[in-house]
Amino acid sequence: MSSSQKLYRGGTIYTVDPMIPFADAVAVSGGTIVAVGGEDHCRNALNGDYDTVDLGSRMLLPGFFDVHCHLLGTLFVSMNADLLNVCSMEEMGRRLSSAFDGAAGDGWMLGLNFDEQSLEPSEMPTRVELDRLFMNRPLVVLKRDGHSLIANTRAMTLAGVAAGTPDPENGIIERESDGTPSGIFREAATSLMLDQIPLPDESALFKGAEALAEKLLGFGITSLGVMLQTDETGPAGKIGAFDVPAMALLRSRFPQSFYGLVMTTDVAAIAGLKQTAATDHGMCIGGLKIIADGSFGSCTAAMNTPFADTPDKTGFLLMEPDTIYDLMEKAHLEGFQVAVHAIGDRAMGMVVDLYDRLLTTHPRADHRHRIEHASIIDAAMIADIRRLGLILAVQPMFIHSEKSWLEKRLGTDRARIAYPFRDVAAAAIPMAGSSDAPVESQQVLHALQCCVTREGLFPEQGLSLAQAIAMYTIDAARAQFDEKRRGSLSPGKQADLVILEENLFDVVPENLARIGVVETVIGGKTRYRRYV
Repeated sequence: MSSSQKLYRGGTIYTVDPMIPFADAVAVSGGTIVAVGGEDHCRNALNGDYDTVDLGSRMLLPGFFDVHCHLLGTLFVSMNADLLNVCSMEEMGRRLSSAFDGAAGDGWMLGLNFDEQSLEPSEMPTRVELDRLFMNRPLVVLKRDGHSLIANTRAMTLAGVAAGTPDPENGIIERESDGTPSGIFREAATSLMLDQIPLPDESALFKGAEALAEKLLGFGITSLGVMLQTDETGPAGKIGAFDVPAMALLRSRFPQSFYGLVMTTDVAAIAGLKQTAATDHGMCIGGLKIIADGSFGSCTAAMNTPFADTPDKTGFLLMEPDTIYDLMEKAHLEGFQVAVHAIGDRAMGMVVDLYDRLLTTHPRADHRHRIEHASIIDAAMIADIRRLGLILAVQPMFIHSEKSWLEKRLGTDRARIAYPFRDVAAAAIPMAGSSDAPVESQQVLHALQCCVTREGLFPEQGLSLAQAIAMYTIDAARAQFDEKRRGSLSPGKQADLVILEENLFDVVPENLARIGVVETVIGGKTRYRRYV
């Protein structure tokens, strides 16, 4: 096909536009949707030559969003050893050896996406177990939630971490009985090790970015919400300061639109970054991202009462409430969007209260402030979130990863209100879909399956398929102030499209993850095509 004009017809066209949810055809000209509806109507909207795309038995949808990912971290995962679902230390050793050329030499090795819940028994390894795999080469294994890591003795030695090394603020170095670090580092302490790992060279970054962009297109993702660090504030520590220059370097390798939220303690710097990013990098900077607590997997989410399976831990806040509020207020008064990570029930309650204080003191129409993750939400929180007009940026794939252990960790009562999507939707609170990659896969079709079926985890909180699709299209666009340009198949919007091999509404919900993306279009141009 060569024309800049296309007529999409046949198949199932689901627009996500309530004015006309299903259509017979869509007309695209010059990268813009010019007509939606009947086939004759759409043909008449095209002037001159155009190509006709007959969908056959396939389905046309708006392109998908992922409103919360850590792109540089995801790139690093793709360039290092992926330890997802390793079931033994022996398998971990094999994957590391394969990723690092047999693990010869003395360079740093980084394993990512690790979850001890896949091991038998499901216990965190220590430096002792890592030393048995690799004694002479520094090794760091990052837990899949990004809130904990394990280092071998060689890595700790090179990093200068020893018995006398104090715990950093908001971080924990777990220790053996004599005070020697066990190799397990949590929250801010992870930076002690991550800061030592050298960055890949430019050519390797380019190659990795192009491969990652193609992978995302294969998932139908046309818009990305990118979490950025400008300094040591954030889960990546000092390496995070590379986020912004890396995006400037790699932006052209990604055809997707970018919307950035910045993790920083210098709110005033966001304005300058916003202007520079829009001018030089083709990226929109929306505002401020704050991390209030940790995660369930690392037992660092701030809880009101102890974890059910770890009664000596209640997690903790990563910042004092007054410090969080000061950052929120500064960003709000500058007109920025504010997004706060909150997972534990204590953190969630605190964040909702801080938003209440902020918006009572400084009312602002259409602020679209967000809570990222929003993992535990009770009825009172739901009522307050609706009243305050907040948006939840959620990660349905957490259900897939946590379903086998979440009830044990939280107890039944708290697990029942974890990721309560149906209750949130019933309150008309917008939810935007995302992955938190590299924490979770960015495979949107699998995330839709988790939304609908819950994969058995309190299935009464499942959504309809239409609600789930909205999370990754129009509701996600609203979360990024982008609904006038993207998020539905509507006249005047950019032609960001995805073609699926089957009509999702005809698929058994448990099989949604098996449906493949056939074609992904951004601005009217085909960026990905799978021949079937």
